[in-house]
Amino acid sequence: MTIEPRRGNRRPWFHRLPNTKSVVVYAGMPNYGLEKISNYIESNKT
Repeated sequence: MTIEPRRGNRRPWFHRLPNTKSVVVYAGMPNYGLEKISNYIESNKT
């Protein structure tokens, strides 16, 4: 979670390295931001 909303990185998020066949992932941190998430948590307390 970040303080401000984030869209994350543009696609493609995954790349394969040809020499090692490993996968590089850089999806970023997409989220709605602290205020919206905290409001959701507060309204859904049991």
